[in-house]
Amino acid sequence: FLYGFACRRLVAYPKGDYITNHFSLFLAVANSEILPAWWRIHAKFSFTIVNQFSDKQSQLRETLHWFDKKSPDWGWKEMITLTELNDREGFLVNGKLIIVVKVDVLEVVGKFEESSPVMETVDGFQVLPSQ
Repeated sequence: FLYGFACRRLVAYPKGDYITNHFSLFLAVANSEILPAWWRIHAKFSFTIVNQFSDKQSQLRETLHWFDKKSPDWGWKEMITLTELNDREGFLVNGKLIIVVKVDVLEVVGKFEESSPVMETVDGFQVLPSQ
């Protein structure tokens, strides 16, 4: 999804991010390697792993983070244990997992579009002119 002229993406590690007994979940700025050093977005965001049988058992995590070139992603390595996720209690139902993501952008520093590199189309792909 797009905000402040930078795309965000949800990054999930179904078998954990260096922690193998948990489902890991992160919010990340796409293409962070081309971000200008002065560009930043302050956001409040939350992830909810929905329990499809009981809303009260849904797993919610919420935080604030400044996204920038040096810190382009943030989230939880231990969002939910794989035991809980795979239990028959309602998170994973018929192979379907529901994740609700809410993002509130609190502040934007810099305008990414002003210094974004001009992209060229080569064989249907957007690339930097130097590539």
